[in-house]
Amino acid sequence: WEHIKVLCFTWNMGDAKPVDDELECWLPDEGGDFDIIVVGVQECSYDWVSEWVNTPTRFAKRRKSLKGSGKTALPMLSGAVEEALHAFGSQKSESPDRRKKQIRDVGEEAFSFHWDDILAERLGDGFTRVQQAVLMNMRLLVFAKTEYCDGTISWQDGPLIHSVEHTHSATGLLAGTVGNKGGLVVTFHFGPVSLCFVSCHLAAHASAAEKRNNDCREILQETWPVCHPDLDIVTEFDHCFWFG
Repeated sequence: WEHIKVLCFTWNMGDAKPVDDELECWLPDEGGDFDIIVVGVQECSYDWVSEWVNTPTRFAKRRKSLKGSGKTALPMLSGAVEEALHAFGSQKSESPDRRKKQIRDVGEEAFSFHWDDILAERLGDGFTRVQQAVLMNMRLLVFAKTEYCDGTISWQDGPLIHSVEHTHSATGLLAGTVGNKGGLVVTFHFGPVSLCFVSCHLAAHASAAEKRNNDCREILQETWPVCHPDLDIVTEFDHCFWFG
């Protein structure tokens, strides 16, 4: 744990299906010499029914708002409604001291997607998926060498990678309650060292700088489920990687 090599990558996919050449530019076959590989993507919603390896070019971005195209509007709307109901139905008056350390989760079906399988196949059996976080069309996946996860290399009678948790913060539509924008968080310990990875999708353009700053503050405030009540993800962990 004194010397590890970490690859963090962020990609706004524009709801277009990836092709071979794009992956080869940044993701080494079988993980190269990296120990941990973390991939955060935004606008990851595309038609993957046809063989992705036969797609010669990427299509232009089809959606710039919730209205969307016919193929993406309904999933976006259903996700927006679900996020809004969850937000309005939650108790925000509860004091931090009474908060239970409960990790926000979604159904297993949200974790089964073509993009996830592409990454796993390229990395091969030498890497294991540590954890993933999903919020509408944002995805954060963390992979590590299998020997760190299966106990081959141990720490205090357990795997070297342990204490894995994840959460998210929605900062999008409807006064910041919808997950078309926001942050995804995965945390874990690598031996005695605590690591935090944050993948965010924020408002675009220079004119929205203040909105982005406010959204980052909201992400810090809302990701308390993986932290001590008196700390945030930046101060809780030994190393925090923030990208998006």
